[in-house]
Amino acid sequence: MKRTNILIAITCLVVPALLTAIWYYSGFPRQNLVNMPEFESIDIPYPPISTTVPLKAPPAKPNTTILIDLSHGNMISLSEIDPLIRSVESLGGAIATTSLEFDLTASLKNANAFITLSPLQGFSSNEISSLTAYVKRGGILVIATDPTRNMMVTDAMPMGTILSGVDVANLLLEPFDTSISDDYLYDMVINEGNFRNVIITEFDRHDLTQNVERLVIYGGHSVRTHDYPLVSSSTSTYSSATDMPGDFSPFALVKYGEGSVLVMGDLSLLTTQYVFSADNQVFVNNLAEYITDSKRVRTLEDFPVLFNNETVLVPSSDIELGGDLLSIISKLEKVVFTHSGELSVPTNASQTSNRIILTTFDPDAKTEKILSGLGIDLSPKQVEKPSATPEPDDEQLDIPDGMETPILPDDEITQEENVDFSAETDSRELEVKGPERIGLPGLGVIETKELGVVGLVQDGEQTTLIIATASGAAMKDFITEITINGLSSCLIRNNLAACSVYGTVLEPQG
Repeated sequence: MKRTNILIAITCLVVPALLTAIWYYSGFPRQNLVNMPEFESIDIPYPPISTTVPLKAPPAKPNTTILIDLSHGNMISLSEIDPLIRSVESLGGAIATTSLEFDLTASLKNANAFITLSPLQGFSSNEISSLTAYVKRGGILVIATDPTRNMMVTDAMPMGTILSGVDVANLLLEPFDTSISDDYLYDMVINEGNFRNVIITEFDRHDLTQNVERLVIYGGHSVRTHDYPLVSSSTSTYSSATDMPGDFSPFALVKYGEGSVLVMGDLSLLTTQYVFSADNQVFVNNLAEYITDSKRVRTLEDFPVLFNNETVLVPSSDIELGGDLLSIISKLEKVVFTHSGELSVPTNASQTSNRIILTTFDPDAKTEKILSGLGIDLSPKQVEKPSATPEPDDEQLDIPDGMETPILPDDEITQEENVDFSAETDSRELEVKGPERIGLPGLGVIETKELGVVGLVQDGEQTTLIIATASGAAMKDFITEITINGLSSCLIRNNLAACSVYGTVLEPQG
C-alpha cells in the first residue's frame, strides 16, 4: 500500500511535466536558413571628403572685427565653429564675442559683421532696431538656425514665453521680409546615407558659392525670401512641413540698404564635424572672405569708431595746439583708436591719409570747401523777425478815470525775475571767430557761440573727420564733451552732427 502511494505521487509529478514538455516542445530546435541581403551590392552615395585648404598666415594687425553673439541662449560653442574662426583670422579679422550684459548698439560700431547662431532667447525691440539700422548703413548680419539644436521644455522648467529657435530668428528677420520655415528638408533619392543628409548641386552665381559644386546639409530648415536663394534643391527633396516636393533652399541672401543679411537654415556645414564633406569647406572660406572683405563705409552713427588705420591731425591756423588741447586730444585718441600712436601731427601729410581737421567757423579755403560740401552755409541770409508789439499806454488799456496803473513793489517781483544769470553767462563767454550764425542742412540757422559741428567725409580710401567750433577755447570744451558722451546730445543729419559745446540741447534760430 505504501509503495502504491509512492508510485501515485511520482506519477502525479512526472506525468504533468511530460505532458507539458510534449505540448510545448516538438523536439530539438532546427535552425532555419535566412536569406541575408547582399550588402556588397548596396551603393550608398557618400560625398567626397575634401582635403584641408591651406590658409594664409594672419596679418600682424587685424583690419576688421567680426562680432559673434553668445548672449541669446545660443546653442553653439566657439570650438564647434573653429574652421570659420580660423579662416576669418587668416584674412585679417579679429573675433569678438558678446557678453550677458552688453550694449549691442555700441558693440556694432566696431563690427564689420554680426553672427548669431541658433539663438533661443529673443532679441529685444531695441536690439532689433539697432541691428536693422546697422545693416542699413552697411553692416552684415549672419543668422543661422538648425532643426537639431532647439529648446526642450519639461515640467520642471518654469513656464513663460517659450520661443523656438525659428521663432527667435523670424522675429529678428521680420524687417528684412525673410523667414525660416519650422521644418526640415529630406531626400529619399539623393542623400548621403540618410534621408536628412541632403546633397545640393544647384547654385546661383555669387561670391559665396564660388567654386562650390556640391554641399551637404545634415538636417536643415528651408528659407523663404524674395531676394537671392543662393541654392536650389533637387526635385526629389521634400519638406517635413507638407511632405511635398518643391524648390527649396536652406540659404538666402537679402540686400537691405547698404548692407546684407545671410540666412542659413543649417549650421552643421560650419562645424568641425562636417566641414570636410563635399565642398562645405570651400563655402566656409567664401563666407569668411565675404564678411571680412566687404568693408562697410562708416557713418557718424559709428562714432567714435571711424578709422581703421593711422590718421593725421590737421589743426587750422587759428587753433593753437597747446599743452591743454594736446592732453584733451590724447584722450580722444584712446576713444577713437584701439592702439595708441595711431594719431599723429605730421608736417607734411599724405594726400590720401585719414584726417581729423580742427577748425573754427572762419576756415581757410580748403577747409571751407569741405564744410560747403557738407551743406554748411557760413553766410546765411538773415531772417527778419517781426517787430515787437509796442506796449499799450494807459489810454490803450482803457483804464477808468480815477485809477492809476498799479506798480508792484520790489519785494513782490517774482523769483524768476530776480535770478542772476551772470555767473553762467560769464562761464560760457567765448570769443567768436567768424560768423555769428551759420546755416546747417535740415536744422536751419544756428548761433555759433556755443555750437560744435562734426562732419564726416568719405573720399575713396580717405576718411576725413572735421570738428568745428567758434574758437580755440570752445574747441577744448567740445572735444572733452564728445570724448566723454560721444554724439549722444547731438542732432545728426546724414554725415553732419550739430552739438552744443557743453552737451545741451540746441534750438534752431531760424
